[in-house]
Amino acid sequence: MGAQKGLTIATLLDFQKKDQQRAEALHFRPAKYLAENIGTLTKALSAGTLDRFEALFARVNALLP
Repeated sequence: MGAQKGLTIATLLDFQKKDQQRAEALHFRPAKYLAENIGTLTKALSAGTLDRFEALFARVNALLP
């Protein structure tokens, strides 16, 4: 019987690791965008909008383990 190609435990663990890394990257993407573009965005957004944005992310972050 020859070796069969397919999913192995190592492959599954690699997929899981990549999924975790992608989830972490997605979590930080909005904050990164805001930090990189704060000068342009603060001119275009009202203080109330920025306050709501901050409150939203505080609520989302509170849901994380």
